[in-house]
Amino acid sequence: MLIIFLSLASGLFLGFVYKGERLKSYSEAITRIMILLLVGLMGLSLSSNREILHNFFDLGIKASIFAIGSIAGSITAVTILLRLLERGEK
Repeated sequence: MLIIFLSLASGLFLGFVYKGERLKSYSEAITRIMILLLVGLMGLSLSSNREILHNFFDLGIKASIFAIGSIAGSITAVTILLRLLERGEK
C-alpha cells in the first residue's frame, strides 16, 4: 500500500514540476496503455482460476442483477429528488 501512495505522490510532484500540454498528452497515452494492460492481466488471472471459470455463469447473473438494481435505484432516487425540488420551486 505504501508503494501505491508513493507512486501517487511522485506523480503529483512531477505534474506540478513539469506543467504543460506535452506532458499531458504523454500521460493520457501512458494511462490508456496501462489501463488496457491491467484489464488484460485481470482477464489472464481470471481465466487461470478454475473456480471462477466453473462459476462464471452464476457470477455473471449476480453481477448483472446487482448492476441493474444499482441503475434502477439511482434512477428512482434522482426522479424522487427532482420531483421534490420542483415542488420547492412552486
